[in-house]
Amino acid sequence: MQLTEEIEGIIEKHPLTPSEITEELNYRRRGKHSVIDVIETVKRNQETFQEINGKIISISNSKWKEIIRAHWYLLSTLQANYKPHELHFLIAALFYYKRLIDTHKKHGAYNDSKSRIKYNKNLNSNSTLTIWLDSIQAARNQQQNDLDLFNDFSNLLNKCPPERLEDIINMIQQVDTLLFSASEFSTAFEYILETRTPSAHKSYITGTAPQVSELMAKLLNPKLGVVYDPVCGIGSLLAHTSRIAGAQLHIKGSEIQNSNAQIAFMNLEMHGIPSYEITSENCLDEIHDEKYYNYIVGDLPLTGYSNHRSPWKDKGFIPLLEFVISKLDQQGKAVLTVSDSFLLSQGKEQNYREYLLHNDIIECIISLPPGSLKPYTNGKSSIIIINKSKPSFLINKIKFITAENLSPASQLPVLDISNILEQYQEKNAESRNSQIVSAEEVISQKSLSASYYTDEFKEAGKLLKDGKARKLGELVEIISGFTTRDTQALAQDTSYIKIESLEKDILDMHLSSGKSNSRIIKTKQSEKSLIKEESLLIARIGDNLKPTIFKPSKTLPEIITHNGVIALRPFPKSSLDIEYLYYQLYSPLIQKQVEQRRIGTVMPFISKRLLSEIIIPMMPLHSQREFIATQKSNLISAEKEKVTQRLRAIGFEEENIQKENELISTLVHELRPKLVKINSLSNKLIRIIEKHNISMLSQYDADELGIDDDILGLIEQPENLDIGFVSQKIAINSKELNDTLSLVKEIMTLNLKPSEFTKTRLLKFLSDHFSKKTIERPHKYKLEIKGYDIEANIHQASILQVIDQLIANAECHAFPVASSKDRITFTIKEDKERKIAIIEYSNNGKPFTLTKSDYIQFFTKSKSSTGSGIGGNYIYRIIRAHDGDIEVDENKIKGFSMKIEIPNKDE
Repeated sequence: MQLTEEIEGIIEKHPLTPSEITEELNYRRRGKHSVIDVIETVKRNQETFQEINGKIISISNSKWKEIIRAHWYLLSTLQANYKPHELHFLIAALFYYKRLIDTHKKHGAYNDSKSRIKYNKNLNSNSTLTIWLDSIQAARNQQQNDLDLFNDFSNLLNKCPPERLEDIINMIQQVDTLLFSASEFSTAFEYILETRTPSAHKSYITGTAPQVSELMAKLLNPKLGVVYDPVCGIGSLLAHTSRIAGAQLHIKGSEIQNSNAQIAFMNLEMHGIPSYEITSENCLDEIHDEKYYNYIVGDLPLTGYSNHRSPWKDKGFIPLLEFVISKLDQQGKAVLTVSDSFLLSQGKEQNYREYLLHNDIIECIISLPPGSLKPYTNGKSSIIIINKSKPSFLINKIKFITAENLSPASQLPVLDISNILEQYQEKNAESRNSQIVSAEEVISQKSLSASYYTDEFKEAGKLLKDGKARKLGELVEIISGFTTRDTQALAQDTSYIKIESLEKDILDMHLSSGKSNSRIIKTKQSEKSLIKEESLLIARIGDNLKPTIFKPSKTLPEIITHNGVIALRPFPKSSLDIEYLYYQLYSPLIQKQVEQRRIGTVMPFISKRLLSEIIIPMMPLHSQREFIATQKSNLISAEKEKVTQRLRAIGFEEENIQKENELISTLVHELRPKLVKINSLSNKLIRIIEKHNISMLSQYDADELGIDDDILGLIEQPENLDIGFVSQKIAINSKELNDTLSLVKEIMTLNLKPSEFTKTRLLKFLSDHFSKKTIERPHKYKLEIKGYDIEANIHQASILQVIDQLIANAECHAFPVASSKDRITFTIKEDKERKIAIIEYSNNGKPFTLTKSDYIQFFTKSKSSTGSGIGGNYIYRIIRAHDGDIEVDENKIKGFSMKIEIPNKDE
């Protein structure tokens, strides 16, 4: 039996996660399939499978397509009438109440209003709404506290325009939720909760990444009693826990935002949980309520909590951890996520970690790969397991597990959940990704990060102990950079080195004077970051150190570094060759240490303290130079191989782009001269025709065009263009094709220099542009810009090209028939968590039929388009040159919507 068929059989009645499917496969086959095997099979068979919030479903049954279609119809119909968070809540409630009505009917509890509930076009909207709300009231459990859910829902519905209200009630009544089992509909409801319009922000929703939810629920493994989530968000983690544990639990969740608490309430109800309770509250307000719980699970917010009633006043993880520990009963167990910065930080965090170690209640720390909590955050996090009844083999000890990413090249890490659980339950002290460490050693290391107890760390520690290595802080002076807003591109003073000035490639060792365009005026403050001696510069922000050697010269005698750049200046007596250090920073031993010490929730960075603790293998100076001579080529080859593998793993994207560039550049080079010649010849032909006055000559005479009466109407009359028209058409078409290739050449040679980027307030910038712009058809459509004046670092000329290209596309393709209702809108927004500026573009013209992947490809266009099919690629290249991205709304029934994301960071 093929793997595809086996997977389809396994999920026929119950949607399952890839790891659960893998477990079932291996049980049936008694083999060893990996999670990646399942994921790749699902990707290859998208006509059969779809992933919904971490679970795999079979879409061969049309019911899935119908509910997804209904969901997207409601989104597109209502998004103009509601704010994103209102829209998300309203649509979730529509499906929630439809399921209640259907199950109420199934159990024979339908009242006499059954005949009135059918959609009646003769009813006015108020009657339609009243009848439908009455049917919901009949299906509701009147004894249950729904956090005022029904009132908020009906109030939102009353805001809906009458004509749209009829549409949405008609649509939702067409959805037959009884076609879905309880397990299937809970999965569909998760899809509805997780899917938003492009204009919605992630920050409105607080859930937990599906695979992390699954892992945490299985680590908790509750049996009997109460499971409590003090920061439950939309209830996704509690839903996973209940699904895995069965029906012997009471589920309780607290959520500080009432709208999220209402969604959590609906979510748990749709999962068929028999005993649950959701409260809208700050959990810390209940610290003295004398309630205790058998199990606590929580994806703790990366910014933490604070409350005046807590003994810990400062905002952070400590108040939440202290609350959790105080609420566990004497045999209680908690599974929580924490930021890695909490595990590494000094000060009060370090003191609190020692307090936990002395009380011996930490059972296990599981380090998650970066990005595991996407899409909610990019932060590096770990799972901490607190257990008041630890197993005997872990008394005064802690187990550390490093979770591997099975798909390093993918944007979202893939966890091997089965393997992590095996390591958690294993009593043996050592394995490649699992170590048991005494509490005493952990206290001495001053860190709860699993990275400090890996084989790589132990290897480096052994070198240090044997005198064959030194800590970086003992070899170099670590100098922080300087931040100022007074940088001037032409100020005749000192070069100001930012991260963008550093080199990406191992072959580009030295700082290029051509990359030091920014300059800064020396002050007492900036001189602290002045570098006059040979030093190694590294990027402290991001996942690439970009090591670059600065060597003073006549053209570049001194530099001042930006705050994002750290300078490593060797101590005179350290006997350290700077090239040796350069190549060591590319070695796997050092890169692993750097990776393990990066902290930060939004953008990964490394602190001076953690950088100083990196262990560098050391040898005499002459041996260092021998190392450079003998190992340089090996390190370069290894680095190049890593890049090659990365390219292969991500589908050769960069290689394909390069091949595409080469192919199109060749076409442009070969075709443009020929087209110029054709255009020139066609213009000569036109002049000859005009001189001899023969423009009216045509292919057929009038008597040759006669059609027999018997076949009149069955065939079309032959086209009979005159020579004047044909010659004009040749000239016009050759010029259009030449202009198109000129634009292609411009795209292929697109090169935006960092020095040309400017911090710009987008709303004012675009408003000024629109006020000056002469609109070709001002009376036929409305052009508007709105939103917030967000600042971003942009190449102004190319961004204006993007804006003008979008307007031109709308003029040509979106509005074929002029109407006063036609509208083009640009909205400026910001995603503070991801530190990006957002330009949302939309028009209400003809439907857009391309996907994003089609839109950004060369020469791909819709069948009705008369354009060249390269405008989308040009827009995409400009935005990618800003380290940004675009998102096309592929599900709009009318018009076109696109979101442009641009990092609003300094670098």
